[in-house]
Amino acid sequence: MRVRNRSDYKGTKDDPIIVDAMDKFRLVGCVCEEHAAHIKWMWLIEGRPKRCGCGHWMSLKNHPAPDRYELPL
Repeated sequence: MRVRNRSDYKGTKDDPIIVDAMDKFRLVGCVCEEHAAHIKWMWLIEGRPKRCGCGHWMSLKNHPAPDRYELPL
């Protein structure tokens, strides 16, 4: 799990925040306000960008899983 700061991305419909995944879907959380004490959770599906309640757009990018036999020891 990697935390990404929304200020590093535009988050518009034309240039959404890219979320990496090894499947065609992923559960992501968004802290809509800087000092908020709750997280807004939503499902992202590959090929279907989604807009959070705070107005930021997110899109899923699918990556193949690494071959465990090719990993270094």
